[in-house]
Amino acid sequence: MRSAGRASWIQYLSRLGHAAASEQDFIDGCVAAISQTVSERTGTTVECVVSLRYPKRPLLNGSSTSLAGMLVLMDQKLGLGPLQGLLESPRL
Repeated sequence: MRSAGRASWIQYLSRLGHAAASEQDFIDGCVAAISQTVSERTGTTVECVVSLRYPKRPLLNGSSTSLAGMLVLMDQKLGLGPLQGLLESPRL
C-alpha cells in the first residue's frame, strides 16, 4: 500500500473510532470500508466478515452486508463451514 493510501486509511479509522458508539459500530464500519475498497479495486462485489475473539467474551462479528452476517452466524451456530475451521485454529 502506498504511504498516501495508508495515511488516508489511518485518518479514516481514527474518525471512525471517534464516531463509533460501540465496538460493534467500529467493526461494522471497518468491514464496510474494506468491502467497498476491495470491490472498487477488483470491479466485482466483495462481501467481508470479521470475527474477533476476546478471552471470556462472546465472539464479535462484523459484516459488510446482512447476508454475509447471516451466513457467518449460521456457520458458527452449526459448527460447519470455512469460518468455523479458522475460528477453531489456535492462531492464524
